[in-house]
Amino acid sequence: MAQDIDAHEHRVHPVLHIAAPFVVLGTTWAARQVLQKSYQRVTGNKAPNPDDPSVSFGRALTWALIVAGSATVIEMIIYRAASKMSTSPETN
Repeated sequence: MAQDIDAHEHRVHPVLHIAAPFVVLGTTWAARQVLQKSYQRVTGNKAPNPDDPSVSFGRALTWALIVAGSATVIEMIIYRAASKMSTSPETN
């Protein structure tokens, strides 16, 4: 049984795990820009700024959840792709 577990160990390529956070940063920035432009196109108004006290709490919270949820999904996809691309069966 222990041999089966050892046979499935993987070696991770360090370059992809160093690059992945930078890819996440760039992709989430681009996604935020797309979300803001889409919001403005659909509503005719700029996206709410959660830091602006004149924006209602509910509207700021909704926008923050949309942006954070999108960023989380993007991050998960990129890290999973990086892990899948960077793993190779360990050779003994």
